[in-house]
Amino acid sequence: MLLHSAENDADVNATWPTYEAALEAAGTRYQAHVYAGTRHGLHNDSTPRYDEAAAALAWPGLAWQRTMD
Repeated sequence: MLLHSAENDADVNATWPTYEAALEAAGTRYQAHVYAGTRHGLHNDSTPRYDEAAAALAWPGLAWQRTMD
């Protein structure tokens, strides 16, 4: 499983420890990336939250770098 999240996303980040524990308990292979200085929706280029550099690393169709590795 590949997970991408924003550094400044209190709602999502508050759930991470419980979610990560569940992944580990289930033996799920995962890789998580947190993008420094970003907010939720960092890949959405129709909002001011868009972060082009982070989106290019994370989101398919832009650069595919992490998603396709």
